[in-house]
Amino acid sequence: MLLKRFNFLLHPSGDIDIARGIRTLLAVALPIAIGRIIHWSELGLMVGLVAELLFLVDIGGLYAIRAKTLMGTAIAMALTLMVGTWVSACLVLTILVVFCGLFLAGYLTVYGENGAAAGLIIALALLFAITLPAGGVELGIERALVVLVGGGWAIFVALCLWPFRPNQPLRQVVAKNFQGIAQYLRSLPSSQEEFAFSQILERLWQSRQILTYTRKGGWGRSDLRELLIVLIEDSDRLITTLTAVRELINFHPLPQLKTVGILLEDVLLQVAAITEDIAQLILGRNKIPDTNRLQLLIAAIEQQRELQQRALESDVEDYTSYAAVSNLKTWLHKLHLQLQLAVQTAQQLHQRERLRFPQRLAGSLWDEESRSWWEPMQENLSWESPLFRHALRLGLGGAIAVLIYTFFRIPHGFWIGLTLVIVLKPDFSITFQRFCYRIIGTILGAGAVTLLLATIHSPLWLEGIGVLSIAIALSLVRFHYSLAVFFITLFALILSQLSPDTPDVNTVGARLFCTLIGATIAFALSFGILRPQEELLFSSTVAVVIEQVNLYFQGVTAVYLGKSPYNPSYLGKIRHQLRLASTTLQTALQRLLNDPSTPFSTMEPAITLANYVPRLSRGVTVLLFQLEHYSGSNPHPQFALFTQQVTQTLTQLAQSLRDNTPPLPLPNMESTLAEILSHIHELREERLAEIANRQDGTSTHQYLRDYNVVASDLVEIVRRLEAIHTAICRFEMAANN
Repeated sequence: MLLKRFNFLLHPSGDIDIARGIRTLLAVALPIAIGRIIHWSELGLMVGLVAELLFLVDIGGLYAIRAKTLMGTAIAMALTLMVGTWVSACLVLTILVVFCGLFLAGYLTVYGENGAAAGLIIALALLFAITLPAGGVELGIERALVVLVGGGWAIFVALCLWPFRPNQPLRQVVAKNFQGIAQYLRSLPSSQEEFAFSQILERLWQSRQILTYTRKGGWGRSDLRELLIVLIEDSDRLITTLTAVRELINFHPLPQLKTVGILLEDVLLQVAAITEDIAQLILGRNKIPDTNRLQLLIAAIEQQRELQQRALESDVEDYTSYAAVSNLKTWLHKLHLQLQLAVQTAQQLHQRERLRFPQRLAGSLWDEESRSWWEPMQENLSWESPLFRHALRLGLGGAIAVLIYTFFRIPHGFWIGLTLVIVLKPDFSITFQRFCYRIIGTILGAGAVTLLLATIHSPLWLEGIGVLSIAIALSLVRFHYSLAVFFITLFALILSQLSPDTPDVNTVGARLFCTLIGATIAFALSFGILRPQEELLFSSTVAVVIEQVNLYFQGVTAVYLGKSPYNPSYLGKIRHQLRLASTTLQTALQRLLNDPSTPFSTMEPAITLANYVPRLSRGVTVLLFQLEHYSGSNPHPQFALFTQQVTQTLTQLAQSLRDNTPPLPLPNMESTLAEILSHIHELREERLAEIANRQDGTSTHQYLRDYNVVASDLVEIVRRLEAIHTAICRFEMAANN
């Protein structure tokens, strides 16, 4: 059992990122070289160090978020250098600033992966600032300017100069799903059809595998990864629908369907063109997928269905043809809707690459609710939030670290705080792993530095080894953190040895001692302070969130059904509890992914669930927002049935996770939804006639104002429930094997 606890030390957690190492080498080495040439070696070194720290923040993602994160972190680092310079002479002020600063830095984890990375670097900058000699306004501004110069250099390299896009491989593997569908459809009919189809399934599996393994080692949600996961699920649904269409035609090769067959060939070619355009959007190219021609072709097949219906009057034997065309029309309408949703997601991904993009994109009202920057911080301001507890632990630990190295006069005391900030995580199991990684890597690195310093005495050679070490370290962070710590230790100790300001102490021993103290503080805080008594399994946590979504959905739809009055306070409270539960879900997911015994077959559906369950809750929030303008129009009679089906589905899914059994098949929500949408479509036609007659304020006008967005959102809710259902099926299948 004990050996199993430390099994994670033997397994890599990701891939080696060579491009990241090369970029770091360029960004650190070039300022140092220029500094030597112009005889400003210290300035060149500081610029290189700032660039190296900011590269830790650039973990990838959407271009706009990367740019804002880098710029925001650079400015925050400059401010912490100024504040640290001004308060470091007073211990009481220093403790207060460290507690507040590290609390805020830890609280940035509410913004997902990018926020967590930014908070880490800001915390390190503050802890470093208070170890520098105190000074006045001028010295503080001077140090801040150095940080801004280094930050500007890092941003220039990361966003402008560097030719590689960190997440392009992820985009490519998802784009290949849609390109594979396009190639498959264009090759039909073909004797190699089965082989081509197997290639599509292989690409789908590869995309899920790569997205899963790149999630390991990160913390929190990533907008880019969420959108890519949605696109993977979209491609999966498209493949399923296209398979059904092909099988339908293969089972009904009737002469009467010749015209339909010709139209279907055009339909499949048009679908191929649309999926190819979706792939180009995912890769970042400007494309506008056109689904209008596909809609016209489906309308033509609808006309053929009507002709078959008329033929029944004279020949009852034509019923088989009529049924085949009717089923085909149903599947093609479903295909058209799925393509529209995939296009919207791809457009959202493409548009959010820009540095400036609208808060809410056209056609994606239900994809992301409009939120102010302060809302994630406000909603986690509770003891129930694991991120709030983490921020408190981090602030408290930073204050303790400063008190320890100040009162005991420990040299290089900054390393205590550095270790604490890096090791301490919101979840104890991850903190434990970081604790072990840090201790082992530091011990091995300290031993290697001792040998290096005994054999190499040239400062130039040592400096080169140090710069090369930090570049290697950053390329190994996701591969195996102990190896990364080994090279980070080489860099830190060589740098300290070459610095003229280093006190006359055993630097290697101080590094080991400070690392042990910092790691012990982090371990103790994570294990004993503000730790919840029970750590739920991932499946139980998902079940809790789904139950919260169910309660939320019932509360909102009860207002539409006239069963309860609109109570914003009550619904807002449920929404707040749901968001806290979603935050806990991310913590449970991270714990599951960091467990080396978790197989890929479990990780992949778990990541999909952690992506889609919160997205489902955001779909319910769209219904809530619409209540602000709701006039009380009676819903479609099938709306009550749809609500019952969704409630029943959520109840069954939560119970399936608690019982570790496969979920029951979904109820026929699509037919219920089709009736609602058909009714909305008829009313839209009526409204167009009213507009032509300049009639406003009619009951039709009011009804559409109440239910236009609601109807569109119901489509998204069904889509997300289907994805959750299939993910739970895969999750339980993996658990029972």
